[in-house]
Amino acid sequence: MPFTNHHPWRGTVLAAIVSIIALGTTSNVFSAGAAPLGVAQAGAVTELGEPAPTVPPQRRIRPPRPIFRHIRNLRGTQVEEIPGAVMNVQASSALSPSGTRAHPKLDAALDGLFRAFNAGGSEAAAAYARSQRLQWRGGRVLARIDTGWPTREGRLEEASSRLLVDNLLVGLDEAGARVRRTWGPYIEAMIPMAAFEALLANSTVRGVRKPWRAVPSARSEGVAFIGADSWEGVLFRSPAGGLRVGVIDSGFEGYRDLLGRDLPPEDRVHTNSFVEDDDIENDEVHGTAVSEIVYDIVPEVDLYLSNIETSGDLNSAITWMIENEVHVINMSLGFFAAGPGNGTGPIIDMVERAPRQNIPFVTSAGNQADRHWIGRFKDADGDGFNDFAPGDESNAFRASTGEEIDIFMSWDFNDYLSSSQDFDLLLLDSSGRIIAQSRARQQGFVGDWASEDISVLAPRNDTYHIVIQRISASLPETLQLHTFFSGLQFVEPEMSLTIPADGREVIAAGALYQGNGRPEFFSSRGPTKDGRIKPDFGAPDGVSTETYGPVGFFGTSAAAPHTAGAIALLVGRLGLTNPMQTIEMLIARARGVPPDGRDNISGWGRLSVLPQ
Repeated sequence: MPFTNHHPWRGTVLAAIVSIIALGTTSNVFSAGAAPLGVAQAGAVTELGEPAPTVPPQRRIRPPRPIFRHIRNLRGTQVEEIPGAVMNVQASSALSPSGTRAHPKLDAALDGLFRAFNAGGSEAAAAYARSQRLQWRGGRVLARIDTGWPTREGRLEEASSRLLVDNLLVGLDEAGARVRRTWGPYIEAMIPMAAFEALLANSTVRGVRKPWRAVPSARSEGVAFIGADSWEGVLFRSPAGGLRVGVIDSGFEGYRDLLGRDLPPEDRVHTNSFVEDDDIENDEVHGTAVSEIVYDIVPEVDLYLSNIETSGDLNSAITWMIENEVHVINMSLGFFAAGPGNGTGPIIDMVERAPRQNIPFVTSAGNQADRHWIGRFKDADGDGFNDFAPGDESNAFRASTGEEIDIFMSWDFNDYLSSSQDFDLLLLDSSGRIIAQSRARQQGFVGDWASEDISVLAPRNDTYHIVIQRISASLPETLQLHTFFSGLQFVEPEMSLTIPADGREVIAAGALYQGNGRPEFFSSRGPTKDGRIKPDFGAPDGVSTETYGPVGFFGTSAAAPHTAGAIALLVGRLGLTNPMQTIEMLIARARGVPPDGRDNISGWGRLSVLPQ
């Protein structure tokens, strides 16, 4: 997820986290089918072979907001000379994973929260939560519970999964949790820390993890760029009930000030917030600028605006828009490490509900081409650390004090949901000290996601090093890194799409600068992990909006609403009853982007609504 205007946490990063210790017992409030849940007693041993923790509720902390980042500086494959960039990890630090591996049902961030509390109580846990930017309110932490019975093929039995989810919902309610969303075998809830012990002991709970979070990819010049102005004066054939476009985004701050001017009048703008505090503005202007572009292209439109933070919110927003029979949905947001990138996974399943209802779903390809790396694991000296280049076992970058550092790693794209290939992600400073680490276990069980992530604030101005450590891997593996900042020492633009831009039925938009029609250097590229060409179209960015100012809206976040607007324009002007018909029309009307032909930068070519 790309950011500026950060809302950084204040406070310091927890310096050290000790092993889990037993502090008592927890009441059993969960059930799994007919059998009651076994409760870990004081002195009981977890699957780690360590004493089981008990953790009381914590104080309220407001989470940060994902913010759009304007991207300016071109980066090459070998970016630039970074002081102290080359690092031989083995020579600089002892990085044994012994004693630091996460509980097999927890990701690294929630596992660290346990350890922090047991080491230093509420104050230490609060500092740790700030450093990890966990959503923590009223003594509860936001987490995603993965449940369901696995079959031999590693898939979930849907009927039994529904029963398990229902049983867990009862237990969560009795434990004082507040359930936010449920879909399939997943539950998102604000969970009291005291309930975690019983939750982890439940044999039907496959994992408790941070939710997947959506992030922005961040009279418009794009109207003329795509030829929309040529339709002015053509009879508008409004579908029954009006032409409706859904916009899913992170927030719509200031939208009320633009009603009847840069947005439709109030009676044609409908809102529904799915974030924690039901705030449609959410201290975030990104969605307002996106909506302006749609309105510029189709002034007759009714807008349905919905803001989200997590994948569960996304599922609810799509349901709301399907119920309101919108004609196209735009989402200028993306997810990282939330699927294998081959057109499958939970996020893809959610968004492709829309095209199955004849509602095109448009998303931004991502702004990751200059902040992404992918490559085969190499270890010439056999020390267990990846060689990004001969003699260099880290991918270095510079960061300033308090700067947000977010890193996502994924691999095993053919067996992503139940990987037995175990890798860890480490962040070191210039002296080789560990600043943060993600050491979830991948043992081949359903729910052992092939992913690790780090979210931390830079403790000082320094050169930092991303390190990949192999723990147990029997197969050659290709690994992928996504970050939110430019300046990586090693960059690979290919396969840098965010999720769900890899979806087979999703329309993904790459960015072309409206001033010259050339692809933006940062615009994420295909192919998908299964070799399909993506994105689908190139559309304009660098456009003017009231929100971002003259020629101020850059990124695939701007390209996507031009694409959604083009679909709405054709539906309204041609009187189409099935909006999915517009996709073939846009393919036929696309202009070639040099080099001519379909490619993994601009797909079918430059978006156009003009006949060839």
